[in-house]
Amino acid sequence: MTTPAVIFFVLGLVTQPKIDHILIRIGIILSPWRKQQIMVNNIPYNLTIRWFVLWRSSLTPQQSAPQRPSIEELLPQRRRKSIMIALYVGLISTIKLTLMTLSYANII
Repeated sequence: MTTPAVIFFVLGLVTQPKIDHILIRIGIILSPWRKQQIMVNNIPYNLTIRWFVLWRSSLTPQQSAPQRPSIEELLPQRRRKSIMIALYVGLISTIKLTLMTLSYANII
């Protein structure tokens, strides 16, 4: 059984997945916004990757048609992880700011 072709993002030092065919390999560590045009079965697609604050990646055809699928999120697990990290950082920062403010006002 062969595995389908995938798009592989390199965010750091990542081992190569065991797949038969890689469509594109992009090093995205220094570029938080990336837009790339790729060909899949002779159909042009736009690959969009944004990871500045929250992860977002999509694969959309250049010309929309019912026969050409559009993938709104390529890595939903990565998106959920980035949202959870952002919520955690926001919560911890709010607690620290509150404690610093209360300490400064000599309430604590």
